[in-house]
Amino acid sequence: MDYLAMKQAIINALTHKVSVLEKNNEHYFVQIEDSNLIMNALASALQLALDSYENGHLLTDDDIAYSREVLKIYSRYHNDLPTVDKVTDLHNQIVKLVSRYND
Repeated sequence: MDYLAMKQAIINALTHKVSVLEKNNEHYFVQIEDSNLIMNALASALQLALDSYENGHLLTDDDIAYSREVLKIYSRYHNDLPTVDKVTDLHNQIVKLVSRYND
C-alpha cells in the first residue's frame, strides 16, 4: 500500500470513529435530558400526594392517573435504558406525558 492510500484509509477510519462517537454522544445527552424529565415528573407526582395529605384533600382521578403513568414510564425507562432503540420511544412518552399534564 502506498503512502497516500494508507493516509486516506487512516482518515476514513478516523472520520467513521468520530461519527460513531457523535452518535453515541447524542444518545447520551438524550438520556440525561430524559432522566431529568422523569425525575421532575416523579417529584411533581410526590408533591401532589404530599400537598393533598397536608391540606386534607383527596387526590383527583387525574392526579392519580398522572402518578401511575409516571411510575409506568419510569419503570420502563429504568429497565430499558441500555437498549438504545427504545430510548427514543421512551423519550417521546416522557415528553408527551409531562407536556400534557403541564398544559
